[in-house]
Amino acid sequence: MRAYRTWEKYKLDGRRVALIVCDTSRPASKPDLQYVLNFCKQNKFSLYKTKQFTEQGLMAELKRFKEILKEDVCCLTLFIMAHGNLGHIKVSNGQIDLERIFEVFDNRNCPALRGKPKLFVIQACRGVKQCSKQPCFDASEPSGELQMSLWPLESDVLFLYAVCPGKLAIGYPDTGSPLLEEMNNVFSQSDSMSMFDLFTKVNGRLEKRKQRDGFQTDRASRSQLTPQIPPRRATAPMGGPLHIVDRLTQKWYL
Repeated sequence: MRAYRTWEKYKLDGRRVALIVCDTSRPASKPDLQYVLNFCKQNKFSLYKTKQFTEQGLMAELKRFKEILKEDVCCLTLFIMAHGNLGHIKVSNGQIDLERIFEVFDNRNCPALRGKPKLFVIQACRGVKQCSKQPCFDASEPSGELQMSLWPLESDVLFLYAVCPGKLAIGYPDTGSPLLEEMNNVFSQSDSMSMFDLFTKVNGRLEKRKQRDGFQTDRASRSQLTPQIPPRRATAPMGGPLHIVDRLTQKWYL
């Protein structure tokens, strides 16, 4: 990967494309999808959505989608909203390694996107077992011992994870995931900032929402959001800062 040059910026004079991979059984899926629709409309992305949610079906759809990408595409945004654990997302018949998804769009497998910016937004848990009776977290099984994730050998990619390894991602049935909500707020107000700077701002807003036991919201009290559940200990691994991995080689302005 060549050195990052802050004065260079990607040319976005082609078609902008976004793809949604969403587990619609998630309690937060409805508001989350609306946030994504808002993002795509505001930033002029052509939006596609996968229909299959089995391991083979989803991977086949991703590969078919890759084949329709032509040289006129100038950037890609992929939203993944699912239950998960460290390095994987859950599908209806098992799990899929995130690396397999990323590799579909890498420089070797997707020539149409070589040298063009790609954003992968992953709203999913990363390695902690979900507490029983709690419907608002994107985790469904333990991942075992934490281990270093193998980053894909790609360039021109910005990976945005809702949480760091070992954390539960938060999503409310009525207002969706804090990440996507704040992303919606920030991107609608800041059209002169680079993509990385926008997500730095999103991260700052999320930090202000964080409490010792997760996130607070001004829409409802914790007792309303989690009825019949005892208060969590201060060490409960919920929420926290975003995990941003920057593989971009130029500034990306929308």
